[in-house]
Amino acid sequence: DDGKIQCGSDSMFRTYAASFYNADSTWVMDKKSLGTENKPCIGEIQIKKYQGFVHNYINKYISNKLVSSFTPSDIKEFRQKLLENEKLSRKTINDIMSCLRIMFTSALDDGLISRNPFRGIKPLITEPKPRDAFSIDEVKQIVDYFSNNELIKTFIIVAACTGMRLAEINSLRKANIKNRR
Repeated sequence: DDGKIQCGSDSMFRTYAASFYNADSTWVMDKKSLGTENKPCIGEIQIKKYQGFVHNYINKYISNKLVSSFTPSDIKEFRQKLLENEKLSRKTINDIMSCLRIMFTSALDDGLISRNPFRGIKPLITEPKPRDAFSIDEVKQIVDYFSNNELIKTFIIVAACTGMRLAEINSLRKANIKNRR
C-alpha cells in the first residue's frame, strides 16, 4: 500500500442496512442485553418501527451508495426527499433520521467509516400539537355517564382535570377536595 491508513467499507449501504435491525443482529442483541426484563432498553415495537423505516424509506432513497461514501450533504438530501416526496410529519422524519443515525454511529464505532455523516445534522423543528382538553362541563358529562357515586365522580374529575395518577388520587382525602359546582 501507499502508507495511508485504510478505513471504511466498500459494501453497499443496502447490504449493511438489510439485517441491521434483525432480531439476531449485534446491535439489537446488545440493546436487549442492556435492559432488564422489567425495564427493557428497546422493545419489539421499536425494532419493528426501525425495520419499517429501513424498508419503506431508507432503502427507497439511499440504499445504492457505498457505506463509506456518505457525506452530511447526502443526509440533508435524504431528509429533503422525505420532506418533499412523502406525506410524513416532521416528527416522523426526525424518527427516521434517528434510525439512520444509529446505523451510521454503529458503522463509525465498528470502523466501517472514518467520519459520521450525521456530524452537524440537527433535527427538524417541530410544532407542538395543541392538546384538545375537555372542558369541565364535558368532563362532568362523561363522569355522570359512568358513576352514580358523588365521591368517585369528584375523584375522576380531579384526575381528568389535573392529570393526576391513580396513586395520587388514592392518597386524596375528602377534606382535600372542595366541591365547586
